[in-house]
Amino acid sequence: MAAAALPTRFGLLLYPQWEVLDVFGPAEALNVLSRPEFGAGYKHFSLSIISTTLEPVPAMAAGNPFQQALTPTHTVDNAPPLDVLLVPGGLGSGSKDTDPLVKFIRDRYPSLMYLITVCTGADLAARAGVLDGRKATTNKAAWVAPTPFP
Repeated sequence: MAAAALPTRFGLLLYPQWEVLDVFGPAEALNVLSRPEFGAGYKHFSLSIISTTLEPVPAMAAGNPFQQALTPTHTVDNAPPLDVLLVPGGLGSGSKDTDPLVKFIRDRYPSLMYLITVCTGADLAARAGVLDGRKATTNKAAWVAPTPFP
């Protein structure tokens, strides 16, 4: 039996007030996979950072002079084909401003090898309908309300 192809096209979905650890933790795992001693089969992969615009997307540290922001490489309208989509959590996950991202998840889900959500990123996947009939976990604060953070 032939080995399954490894995913090589990764996407990271961003929205205002994303959680730093939810983005940079998985990004570090990809970084490790790219190292020759650990990355058998992962010598060539791409990471697309996707949002609704190409403007820098701020993390959760609003008002902090050291606030992180990432500049997307693609928008939801021009994102390339993906094998894996990572959806981080954060205070902004329940915002109505994420509706275009929810649509993106819904539209792209059938062609993905893997959808990975971290923490309240599962809220966006649930709103996209791709978790229907599946078990999922999220932040305990999200258990009491369908939209965890206003």
